[in-house]
Amino acid sequence: MKKKLYVIGLFITMFLLISQLWAKKYLPQSPLNPHRPKPIPGSTLYKTKADLKVEAVYLSSCDCRDLLNRTNAMYVKYLVGKVANRPPQIHIDDPRAKYGTVRTRVTATFYDLTAGRVITISKNVVLPFNNSKEVIFFSNSPHLIKKSFGVTVRIEVPADVVYDTPNNNYKTINECVGPPIY
Repeated sequence: MKKKLYVIGLFITMFLLISQLWAKKYLPQSPLNPHRPKPIPGSTLYKTKADLKVEAVYLSSCDCRDLLNRTNAMYVKYLVGKVANRPPQIHIDDPRAKYGTVRTRVTATFYDLTAGRVITISKNVVLPFNNSKEVIFFSNSPHLIKKSFGVTVRIEVPADVVYDTPNNNYKTINECVGPPIY
């Protein structure tokens, strides 16, 4: 009797294992199935046509201009970067590529004289096609920035973007400029 129960249990276990393996291979993949195929990195099937660029960098509300004019410092309260997802300037022959929204990361780098080190602030941004967005890195928190180092705002290009112009992916400024005051 024990031997029969053992054989039946073994048979049920083998049946369940085989049916799970068969289902992974032959049944349609659903969002509930954690084993659905993922896009292959570098595949042009999922690529997006876009030219990501940094259009402007604003360092607003620079107080103490007269005092700091002769020094190598800027007193900045607001740092805003304007980034955009524009259509590429050249024609792309890949019919599988499409225009669309791009998820990316925007990074601001500057030397903070008060902290005595380079500060990097990163923000994740979703850029719809042919739109721009202002990314606020800090507002109403003053920083004493080294003028000769400047402030560099850089946009990272994701791997799923087909075309990009690398020379407009960053912008460095060494002066207080900009209209936005938040």
